[in-house]
Amino acid sequence: MALSEWEDRWQEGKTGFHKSEVHNTVGGKFGGIWDRGALVAINPCDRQKYATLLMSLMNNDCRYLVDTFEYNPELYKGTPFSVSEEDVKNIFGGGCDIELLESADAFEEKHKSWELDSLTEKVYRLTPKAQ
Repeated sequence: MALSEWEDRWQEGKTGFHKSEVHNTVGGKFGGIWDRGALVAINPCDRQKYATLLMSLMNNDCRYLVDTFEYNPELYKGTPFSVSEEDVKNIFGGGCDIELLESADAFEEKHKSWELDSLTEKVYRLTPKAQ
């Protein structure tokens, strides 16, 4: 499912998230996070710090929807940076359960100028592990 379809589903309330959950509560914790460009924009060497900060801000029942791009990083150095499923598991797996919701071919004509021959968009739902 392309990002535009997720946006449509978000507007229709069909993502498994409720708009009322996506806010910063009085206690400073988030009930929902929708990342549609932050993780892929962060330098790979800074991802763990980003993930640690986000996980510290998540309520116990928080749901975090993250949209990533996966491609051969030898062909294009980013941005957006490639974020593999293994990367997601390595940076968030210690504190979150990870569910791949969607994987779709997102390669478009414009990506040829990046010298790519494929690009996959993946959407994950992360939830804090029970403590």
